[in-house]
Amino acid sequence: MKKWLGLITILAAVACSGSEETVTDPVNTDPPTFAPELGINLDNMVHTQSGLFYMDVQEGTGDVALAGWEVAVQFTGWLPDGTQFDSSVEGEPFRFVTGFNQVIIGFDEGVMGMKVGGIRRMVLPPFIAYGIAGRPPAVPPNSWLVFEVELIDGALRIIA
Repeated sequence: MKKWLGLITILAAVACSGSEETVTDPVNTDPPTFAPELGINLDNMVHTQSGLFYMDVQEGTGDVALAGWEVAVQFTGWLPDGTQFDSSVEGEPFRFVTGFNQVIIGFDEGVMGMKVGGIRRMVLPPFIAYGIAGRPPAVPPNSWLVFEVELIDGALRIIA
């Protein structure tokens, strides 16, 4: 019976490996060296219980984004060496509903609590980003990520 339970656990892990869920890797918890142009000083950032680091570059003046909000953001994401791996800035704002696992855990947590009109810089360790799987080819396994996010708009979404 134990042999089957182990096999089922392995199969379940393999089946979920392509999902957006974050895989925890407690081994890789030390922050890397960040490229100077990213302007990251973890000592000057809020550090949450989940491992997220953030600082408000510009505090917004609108409503505070909470779980269940449909938000529109402009963002840019970098690897610690300064390589940009994603951005919405040249296109339409990126939209998602907070608190519904539509984005990686750290991004979701970092947007919640922002005020509309605000700009936030966030640093995500791998276990609240793309984890041990990464997101090839742009994000290698076990990558720390840096995001700058502007909350353009947001409103409570009624889910029936």
